[in-house]
Amino acid sequence: MKRQFIKFSIVVFSLIGFVSCSEDDDNNVVENPNEEVVEEEEEEVDSVFENLADNPDAVLLYQTTAQVTGAETFGAAFTDPLPEEGRRVNFLFEGPVNGEINGTLKGTDYGTMLPNGNVIVDVHATIETNDGAKIAVRYKGETVPNSQTISDLTETGTLISNHPDYAHLNDMFIVGVGTSDNTTNTLMISIYGFEEDPFDGENPYPHQELPDFENYPYNWDNIQENPNATLVYEAQAQSTNIEGFGANPAEVFGGQVAIPVEGIRMNVDFAGTTTGELSGNLSGTDYVVVLPNGNLIVDVHGIIETEEGEKVALKVDGLLIPSETPGVGNFFELASYTSYYEGFEYLNEKYIIGVGTSDNINNVLTLRLYRFDENPL
Repeated sequence: MKRQFIKFSIVVFSLIGFVSCSEDDDNNVVENPNEEVVEEEEEEVDSVFENLADNPDAVLLYQTTAQVTGAETFGAAFTDPLPEEGRRVNFLFEGPVNGEINGTLKGTDYGTMLPNGNVIVDVHATIETNDGAKIAVRYKGETVPNSQTISDLTETGTLISNHPDYAHLNDMFIVGVGTSDNTTNTLMISIYGFEEDPFDGENPYPHQELPDFENYPYNWDNIQENPNATLVYEAQAQSTNIEGFGANPAEVFGGQVAIPVEGIRMNVDFAGTTTGELSGNLSGTDYVVVLPNGNLIVDVHGIIETEEGEKVALKVDGLLIPSETPGVGNFFELASYTSYYEGFEYLNEKYIIGVGTSDNINNVLTLRLYRFDENPL
């Protein structure tokens, strides 16, 4: 029954050194005792990126020259002043990859442009190899300008595939370096793999720490009774396409393929509608991980477009847990919204909590998102 539950629930869009500064009796400031250590750590991080080509532990997996094919800014023009916290932009890109991996790369950088010219990189992409395999690409990093037109790119991440010819990538620590050219809208990137973490547990681009979704303090009933919670919208959606990376989804959910401990990655495209403060059409992708216990890790990037054509970017992290009712599962989520359209900017600063259900029998996913003025967790 758990396999049957997952088969529908994969629709989830879910659907987004100690420093002492105390003063002594003579008002003298105590110096940082670990200042040199901090500097050494920063130098070690920089050296990993700077010496990749000469690093005997680094394996060059592929190189690409990708073209940026489009960008969405959610209501603000590129010429508008950037706020202190930056501006969210979806950059679409694609291009060939060559090396140990040969094929075509296509994806989206859910980036954030900062006032200092840097861009926070948050990439989800797919490599379709020349021999017909698919590899899920996940990177975090940043670009830093070194001239008026060129920026240096550094990133870390993962390459995931269940195809037997590429499954060895799953255990590698991925590091990338390259440049972006804003005159030609191209990205030149070299991707390397390490058998061991070259940063010794100090990844310069770690993933966000998330709450314990299995012991979430909110559910469908109690959040509605919370006086500090305001409903943003209720959504209904269904999947429009499921992409596997070497494991056939039908065989996985039919119990013919064992799910490894680390889970199986799949991309789930979805579409639906929202009603409430934010009403419109919902679409996006959940970069989901299916776990052996039947849970699904939610990693959603989406867009809500109103009838007036205003767009709001959606980011959701969460967990889908099968319930005791056959065919029904429960969603527990933490979300964020970004828009620069007047009337929706207030959502940028809110804490958003999501709860919902996945009904396999009626083929419907229902979700409610609530906003809080202060962090409810």
